[in-house]
Amino acid sequence: MASSEDGKLLVAAIDFGTAYSGYAFSMRTDFKNNPLKMEINSWSGEGIEMLSFKTPSSILLKSDKTFHSFGYVAEEKYAELASQNKHSDWYYITKFKMKLLYKETIDRQCKIETVDGKTVSGMDVLSMALKFITGHLTTSLEKKGLGVRLDDIFWVITVPAIWSEAAKQFTREAAEMVGIKEDALIFAYEPESAAIYCRSLPLTGAELASGNAAFTKGKTLMIVDVGGGTADISVLKIEDKDSLQIVERASGGPWGGVTVDELFEKFLNLFWGEDVIEEFRKKNFSDYLLLIRSFENKKRGIDLENEEDVPLSFTLTRNFKKIYQEKTGKNFLECSIDKQFNNHVDMDGYTMNMRDWLFLKEQSFMVIIKTSLSHVCANIPTAVRSMRKFDNSHDEEKLVHEEGQQWAKDCFRVFYQANSQIRLGDKREHILWDTFKDSSRTDKRKKPIKLDLFYSPEANPRYVTDEGCRVLGHICIDPPSGGFPEHWEGKVELEFAGTEIVGRVVDKFDVTTVRFDYMV
Repeated sequence: MASSEDGKLLVAAIDFGTAYSGYAFSMRTDFKNNPLKMEINSWSGEGIEMLSFKTPSSILLKSDKTFHSFGYVAEEKYAELASQNKHSDWYYITKFKMKLLYKETIDRQCKIETVDGKTVSGMDVLSMALKFITGHLTTSLEKKGLGVRLDDIFWVITVPAIWSEAAKQFTREAAEMVGIKEDALIFAYEPESAAIYCRSLPLTGAELASGNAAFTKGKTLMIVDVGGGTADISVLKIEDKDSLQIVERASGGPWGGVTVDELFEKFLNLFWGEDVIEEFRKKNFSDYLLLIRSFENKKRGIDLENEEDVPLSFTLTRNFKKIYQEKTGKNFLECSIDKQFNNHVDMDGYTMNMRDWLFLKEQSFMVIIKTSLSHVCANIPTAVRSMRKFDNSHDEEKLVHEEGQQWAKDCFRVFYQANSQIRLGDKREHILWDTFKDSSRTDKRKKPIKLDLFYSPEANPRYVTDEGCRVLGHICIDPPSGGFPEHWEGKVELEFAGTEIVGRVVDKFDVTTVRFDYMV
């Protein structure tokens, strides 16, 4: 899949995370000469001790579901509305990337829940978030006297390596709604971005003396990227100066920083009572927000070398004490005496100075374009449904008769084997044909030809109906005027385009190309 980076004035990268998002950019001339020279936007919010390279992935919509604000501004506006009890008609959504794009199946009509249980369109939420970030960049450039349009920018969006093709397609379509053209956007895998950035850093004297052992040609390294929503694990091999090979398929899961937040919230519920915390959150959202931000600041500062417990102190308002007494019938002081020596938050060595690593990644997502991923490791077998001439190796139940011949139906026609190495630009194809000579099939000449792309968790599946086989994508080829010819031919193509598998069907007679749709 071609991209048009060379004709752009600048390159901009969006790190669109589950918990936090941000962007960086580099002018084209700077980017070509020194990929590490870039500008990263800084954000600030009430209760934040210092400027941050990221802002919360929170979005606030008005009562008519139109955009109001994003990030710290959205958090603070919703807190203000909640304190005045005017928030019930608004739509406030947090951490929506994880809620939206880690589902087993994704469709364009999928809904996402607000913090108070209302639903909104997931595609609208994602596109509005992207529109805010892209607009924030272009507005900032205008203030600096740089008249840069959206079309003058080549865009990079970082994504987890474990994301499905459907999740990437969903994000791409949301970007197209904003005005980002297909050939002006690529995705960058987060673990590989981090590896490439580290490799691009200037070497110290000790590293020069040792030959920078971790990043020399032929070395294999494991990248563990713990983000806000996911933990991504990839194994890479250094090929040469500008290429990496993925030697082990990406693995991981939803084990990022938000799981620590969830544990903290569970602790609060356990300590004070779930109904107390819920009432406090509803009636005093601004105070609740300050508590969560205080915890986040502490989480950022945890160091592996410091094994001592990290104290977290915050001021409990009179309203909280009143809510506690109403819900439990107990005096607040009694609770404090009973529990203060019996409970503590044990981080169990979890926080690997996570934000320092994310700082590396915030700069690294620009460098991914400069260095290519020469190979990727296929996660799972990928195939189409095909018919083969029936023989003794096939199950009897798969026998069908077509055009006077015996065929085995539902065969798993493999494009990529599991763990096979795929080179950048690699294209696999499979010839398709259909015949409509039989009188029983002539009526089908004017109906679309449907084709599914399958995957399987098994290493060597035989049929697309085997247990575990699922549809990865689908395509629908509309007949030309007058219908398909008596003998129709075409081909399926799958192309490895870096971080995406581009699937298409080419009609031999009509010379048209139709792309696979990975969403249900």
